[in-house]
Amino acid sequence: MRVLKNRFGPSDELVVFSMRQSAVVMAMDGHKPFAVEVQALASRTVLSIPRRTALGFDTNRLNLILAVLEKRLNLNLGQLDIYAKIGGGLAMRDPGLDLGVVASVLSSFYDRPLQPGAVFWGE
Repeated sequence: MRVLKNRFGPSDELVVFSMRQSAVVMAMDGHKPFAVEVQALASRTVLSIPRRTALGFDTNRLNLILAVLEKRLNLNLGQLDIYAKIGGGLAMRDPGLDLGVVASVLSSFYDRPLQPGAVFWGE
């Protein structure tokens, strides 16, 4: 990542981030399969209405997934901002992404990485 403008310090520095744990999902775009990374962040909110942001897939789908998680797993996600995105700047519509989003959101909610070699199958 390169900083172009930084109000609080120098802008000529380079920062390298390494993501070690993530959810990778096999998704279809038309007839082409893609291995895409799904990332999620669940963070306490200070707002009266928590923020829900989805990049690369439909926000309404994220809201539906979160509602199912709250109902079926008895989770209280109402006090959390939840951000989810598909890596690589891709925009996907495959419902097969849903389980990857679930795994990624739960990983962030419980603040535990997904187990190495874990496989989740279904939609």
